[in-house]
Amino acid sequence: MIAENGDRSNSVNCEVNDNLNEIAKSFIGRCRQALTRTVFPGGLLAEDLGDIKGGKTAVYKRGWKLLNENRFRK
Repeated sequence: MIAENGDRSNSVNCEVNDNLNEIAKSFIGRCRQALTRTVFPGGLLAEDLGDIKGGKTAVYKRGWKLLNENRFRK
């Protein structure tokens, strides 16, 4: 259903920055192609997206980059 202002009340929000409290594994399963799991750092799958965003190591930076790449969006 689309409201008068254009909002979709039944749509799923798949913007990474709007889901920072969600676990990466859940977000990837809901909002990204299955291919994402094959290249995403396995050690970050149980982390919150907010923790991944704030991570300082190369692994966290790679994970954040992959979550935001358009080629993995459903």
